Amino acid sequence: RSIKHIPLGQQFISLRNGIPLPLLGLGTGGLRIQDGEGGAYSTIANAMHLGYRTFDLAREYGNEHLISQILKNPPESPSLLQIDGPHPTMNGIPPRFDMFFLSKVWPTHLGFWPTTESIEASLDSMDFNYIDSYLLHWPSCNPKVEWMHCEDTIDPSGTWIQSWKALERAYSEGKLLSIGVSNFDVTLLDQLLEIAVVK
Repeated sequence: RSIKHIPLGQQFISLRNGIPLPLLGLGTGGLRIQDGEGGAYSTIANAMHLGYRTFDLAREYGNEHLISQILKNPPESPSLLQIDGPHPTMNGIPPRFDMFFLSKVWPTHLGFWPTTESIEASLDSMDFNYIDSYLLHWPSCNPKVEWMHCEDTIDPSGTWIQSWKALERAYSEGKLLSIGVSNFDVTLLDQLLEIAVVK
């Protein structure tokens, strides 16, 4: 079938290693961690019902635990009667293997062991034995940026290169199906390609 004839929630691209990445995804940064209407729990669960299959989480967002809550006790589809016009199709919450979950390590946890601990904490929070993708959220912690909380840095000498090696190790162990970076400029990407075993 042509991709035009596949429902958007089922369309995907293949990552470099062949892992399918569904195209319809939800970024969860900034969602309030609460169970009420409009909070992260209901927003993520409703997105799953509506056909979203990729979910962009992060350690810093504090929302990884919501995934296991939703998957273990799937909430009912929300009522859309208040919406004027045609109602979107509610597909129900799919099994875990039909979705793609991505999370990220915060720059306060740069360094091999802090990043390794962050990966394990993410696995525990999500109650998964693997995560579809894991990224370095930022290449460094900037103490001038208050919301980065650099005063909480675990290893002041930790670097993103050491963290990348931790990602590669977890990838080789099957704990992470794909790895990557965010907020890296071209210069840093070139440096990464020079040292990366997993491209």
